[in-house]
Amino acid sequence: MKQTLLNTYSPDEAICLFNFVQEEATIGTWEVDLNTMQTTWSHVTKQIHEVDIEFEPNVDSAILFYKEGYSRDTITKLLKNCIEKFEKFDTELQIITAKGSEKWVRAIGIAEIKNGKAIRVCGAFQDIDEKTKVSKKIALREEQFRKTFESARIGMGIVSLDGKWIKVNDSICNMLGYTQTELLSIPYADITHSEDFGISNRALSKLIKGKSDSFEIQKRYIHKNGSIVSTILSIALVKNDVGKPIHFVYQISNITKIKKAKEKVNHLLEISEKQNKRLLNFAHIVSHDLRSHYSNLDMLLNIMKIDEPQATKNNIYPLIKDAIQHLGETLDSLNQVVILKSSAKISTASINLSDALKKSISSVNALVLKNKAIINIDIDKNLTVFAVAAYLDSILINLLTNSLKYKSPERQLQIDISAKKEGNYILINFKDNGLGIDLKLHGDKIFGMYKTFHNHKDSKGLGLFITKNQIEAIGGDINIESKVNVGTSFLISLKT
Repeated sequence: MKQTLLNTYSPDEAICLFNFVQEEATIGTWEVDLNTMQTTWSHVTKQIHEVDIEFEPNVDSAILFYKEGYSRDTITKLLKNCIEKFEKFDTELQIITAKGSEKWVRAIGIAEIKNGKAIRVCGAFQDIDEKTKVSKKIALREEQFRKTFESARIGMGIVSLDGKWIKVNDSICNMLGYTQTELLSIPYADITHSEDFGISNRALSKLIKGKSDSFEIQKRYIHKNGSIVSTILSIALVKNDVGKPIHFVYQISNITKIKKAKEKVNHLLEISEKQNKRLLNFAHIVSHDLRSHYSNLDMLLNIMKIDEPQATKNNIYPLIKDAIQHLGETLDSLNQVVILKSSAKISTASINLSDALKKSISSVNALVLKNKAIINIDIDKNLTVFAVAAYLDSILINLLTNSLKYKSPERQLQIDISAKKEGNYILINFKDNGLGIDLKLHGDKIFGMYKTFHNHKDSKGLGLFITKNQIEAIGGDINIESKVNVGTSFLISLKT
């Protein structure tokens, strides 16, 4: 007769060994004598149910430990079939312990049969809660990954270590023009652009050697129709429980449209840059040539006045002289615009705002006196702005002369100039009580070139255009508030 392991131990030693195995594996036993309906649980089975060692179970109380619903219904049916049909069972269900803990357990049952009738059922009872929960978490993650993989709008694929597709989603297939069956049969290298193959190979090698966990590159693929598909490829290496690489997970985003749009924008920028250079050259040429013609005309008029004084004593000569003078003023303004637009980089410095304003006012003091204007200044003497001195002088003079030009004939002109610091900017408010501007009618043209809004003989429509460009060139901003026959406020922000 074959000797078992337990036969080598004494009865007491065998019992101790059996109990040790039960406790270490968290496996208990149970049995029900069907003649007396006496129910017996081992020590470990009681521990799993979290009951006292003196607890005396019965069939009904044992079934009530199973979680109501599927678990309780299942164990009831299995136990019934075991008794009546002699069917063994081995199942995983949930119980609620005496202390209210919810556990996964493995219940095994078998019937002892005598004379065609079950006289006893017994079995094993194991705590598998931790293992089951871990398994279910893994299963949940796998299910979530599967759903994400299948429904992702970006391409996703699983690639073997030797570069073969294992699994692909619909997004990759749509991106590359293949069916899943076709793509899975094509080596990964065959759809990779030849110039990009080496880049991804080097990166994959680093992943396998453990030098990085993932990487992202721009990569080109070959569509089934032969066209190039530009993508951003993200690759992560998946390892097993012992850290051995098993496959790669690819995420592929199609950026073909974005890349083409970017190329188109860059092309348009190149064209615009070339056109701007041509326009700037043209502006310089026109400004230079017109200046030469203006100088010639002005010189000829002066010669005529000296050599042929009689020819100047008529009504036409003064009109010609005024026209040439206006031409010269226009050329000066245009020249400022050309200089402003051609300054690729300007150098700013910290300038005391109060001192700069005093200097600008002194430059137009004759006009201030002539128009009997009142100028009120509320500016801290310590406020400074970052600007080009010539620009700041031009900005302030343009705003002053603008108020003086367009004063109201119905009241004495008053100009209020204030400034305050807000964060990294100085906010300047330049306010007058002049004619004002109808912003509903002219609001979108205020700072345009050659835009005038009042019938004034000195209006050229360049002052505010130049002012806005100078302010923006030094990193500032200008806005306007105005009401007809009430006045105008220019709101300027300059860096400090």
